[in-house]
Amino acid sequence: MRNSKNLPVIRTARDIDSINQAVKAGYLIDLKPANTNTTFKTEVHLLHNPATNTYCWGVPDIRYTGIPYEMVGDTCQKLDTVLGPFDAFLPRCQNPFAAYLIPAHLTPGSPVWLEDLIEDLPEFWHYGYERLNSAPGIWTGKTIQVDFNPDTDMAAVLG
Repeated sequence: MRNSKNLPVIRTARDIDSINQAVKAGYLIDLKPANTNTTFKTEVHLLHNPATNTYCWGVPDIRYTGIPYEMVGDTCQKLDTVLGPFDAFLPRCQNPFAAYLIPAHLTPGSPVWLEDLIEDLPEFWHYGYERLNSAPGIWTGKTIQVDFNPDTDMAAVLG
């Protein structure tokens, strides 16, 4: 998602030092648990590029060739699957918590843009659910409420 309405951007701190620095700088914080939804998994492959003798991982792109490949410059290079496909849970951060950093001047009811979403919400389905990275929200004066409903706002990628 994009911040197409140019809403005020709310940043996220994902470690204690960053949270403490933000408090010292005058920010309000909205602490939340992180990495709580382990149902988010992605089908991944461990791949090898024989031309460069390098490894990579991810969901291989097979849209045009029917085989895994990656673009190296303008060259399409075939990849060999070494391991996979398998489902992997990829947590966003190492800590079990994070905090939205709220500017002290922000008034309750203000719409905001959450640049680094803490909540585990699905953005779309493509070989497994993909997490929503950013979203609009509302500052209530006590907490941030994410303005995204997966039941109506989520997309599916087919093919």
